[in-house]
Amino acid sequence: IVYFFTLLLLPFIASSTHIVGGEMNYTCLGNDDYEITLTIFRDCYNGNPNAWFDNPASIGVFSAENNLLFEAQIPWNSILNDTLQPVLTGNCFLVPPDVCVHTTTYTTTVNLPPRIGGYQLAYQRCCRNETIANIIDPLDTGATYGVTISEAALLGCNSSPKFREWPP
Repeated sequence: IVYFFTLLLLPFIASSTHIVGGEMNYTCLGNDDYEITLTIFRDCYNGNPNAWFDNPASIGVFSAENNLLFEAQIPWNSILNDTLQPVLTGNCFLVPPDVCVHTTTYTTTVNLPPRIGGYQLAYQRCCRNETIANIIDPLDTGATYGVTISEAALLGCNSSPKFREWPP
């Protein structure tokens, strides 16, 4: 009976209700090598306290035709786990006392030779933070973060744009 009830509770124990945002970008290193950077944000307070960052994070690399070519498995480096400190520059901004965001960054290098149509890179994770008001049923809604490396970007060894500062 204990085993049966444990199985019934497992979906509630294992849910990952903490993702609040993320971004992915790439830097051309030359010789068809690209540094892929994935940054994920999680809520410190709301959601399952046992839901942490993926270890490893799996980024799918797809051809332009949306065919999976391979998955880049990036181990989580706990040293890169940090809590964002809000920086507010205006007198009208106020940080609520119940806001806390952890962030982590995954980085890997992949070799992406020129390909007609380029590549799509994608990372997916369930589930979003329960305090999100503009998504219907965020606890059952996942998030996808991705980037497109176009054929022209491959041929020109271009890099994606990156934010220099976080918005308030």
